[in-house]
Amino acid sequence: MATSAPGIADLPVGSGGDAGRYAGTSIATAYTARRVAAILNQDPDADRETILKRLKETP
Repeated sequence: MATSAPGIADLPVGSGGDAGRYAGTSIATAYTARRVAAILNQDPDADRETILKRLKETP
């Protein structure tokens, strides 16, 4: 499955407590994990196919 996620995020608290702009796969991974958590929160019985379908939809 191919999906995409933003690779840049402005975070209110960063390393050392300062706000900052961060980039890279760690930001994209966190973004995707948050979306999966939201899907499962709305539908705890969602299976893999349902989750992948929802991830492909525009957030």
